[in-house]
Amino acid sequence: MDSRFSEFIGADANGHLWIEGCSARELVSRFGSPLYVTSEAQIRHNYRRFVKAFTDRYPDNEVIVLYALKANNNLAIRRIFHQEGAGCDCFGVAELWATFAGGADPDRVVLNGSNKPEDELREAVRLGVTVTVDCLEELEMLNEIAASHGRKVPIHIRLKPRLEGFDGVYGMFSDTVDVARVVQSWKWGMTFPEALATVRRAQELRWIELVGLHCHIGRQTGEASPYRAQVRAVVEQASAMREQTGWTPRVFDLGGGFAHGRDPEGRHSVAQVPPIEHFAETLTSALRTELAAHNYPPPKIEFEPGRFLIGNTTVLLGTVGVVKRSPDLGRVWVNLDCSTNQLTRIMSRGDYYHIVAAERLDEPATETVEVVGPLCMPDVLGSHRMLPPLTRGDLVAVLDAGMYAETTSSQFNGQPRPATVLVSGQQADIIKTRESVEDVFAHHQVPERLGGFDRRQVQ
Repeated sequence: MDSRFSEFIGADANGHLWIEGCSARELVSRFGSPLYVTSEAQIRHNYRRFVKAFTDRYPDNEVIVLYALKANNNLAIRRIFHQEGAGCDCFGVAELWATFAGGADPDRVVLNGSNKPEDELREAVRLGVTVTVDCLEELEMLNEIAASHGRKVPIHIRLKPRLEGFDGVYGMFSDTVDVARVVQSWKWGMTFPEALATVRRAQELRWIELVGLHCHIGRQTGEASPYRAQVRAVVEQASAMREQTGWTPRVFDLGGGFAHGRDPEGRHSVAQVPPIEHFAETLTSALRTELAAHNYPPPKIEFEPGRFLIGNTTVLLGTVGVVKRSPDLGRVWVNLDCSTNQLTRIMSRGDYYHIVAAERLDEPATETVEVVGPLCMPDVLGSHRMLPPLTRGDLVAVLDAGMYAETTSSQFNGQPRPATVLVSGQQADIIKTRESVEDVFAHHQVPERLGGFDRRQVQ
């Protein structure tokens, strides 16, 4: 197998798609279509590459990777990351549950969020994880909860930095709000005066342990320069806090947002993203420069990557149904059994996924087509795509479906969601079962005043 799509996803000598030691056709024959297929080896490779990129360039202190569970919350995938040594970035009680169900070291788990309710904070304290405090009110609530448990809770303070030098520079997701202001507009984080007041109050509270600063600027431009501005802002604010409070933040959580390869979010048909090593070099070189300028001791650094770690590990396989060719209109529609239900960011954010003919990879792409799904909407997975002429029963693969696909998937039109298979060498295991129609409506109830509903009558 060559490795034309990622290190462990490629084609055999016949131009057929393989995921590690399993052919796409065999997987669909065994598990059905549509089907998510994930490469375990690719997950492990991505994680190790990310860690090496930063530890090679920042040997001054520890580098911790906190996998962003929201990107893909499958419990088997979480288990793989835990085996590799990854911590976890969590939002909410459900993600805390999934994190520990998949395996977790509490010292490497951080709870984030802008509106953490009492039950969420109680669970965080019970589990012993770090809480990223987003406002002064949350700090007071957390201290009361920690006191009731009789244990201190480690916290980060979330900053809302000003990214100097990005006024008038627009990111990939907006042409009206520039990068300098977009982070300011987010609900998360505190300005420096707000953060300073929170630190001073935390120093007075018995059950709070100040640990570090958190600053996430997210996916902005597809290249590394915003991270340089982020680091500058964090070090400046950490130094100012040290001078004004006597507290030296010993951990910088610098968030995530690192893209990879083909980058569906970039909305381009060609790869435009630098390698992770370039991001690491930009960020760590800026960190060393700013630390030296402020005479600040090297902190431990944490990252919360999701898309880089999981994006290219997964393909969504679909089967061709009707191919409608209209000579009058000069249009061709290739209908698949998968849909934008499984890739919702095509509709919500304009993501561009590469689509390939899974068993005709070496054939000339001579036909321009619309790749569409079965939903009662345009349901366009890919527009104006060049593919070999396809017929009913052919397999199509959507690449880079590992990130924000399953976790944002929907059931519009009552469509059951696909199964997910994890491949390791020649072994393939279901890690999420295919939904049935009954599953789609499992939580619906018809009141007795409307005649009630006996589920047996439709079985």
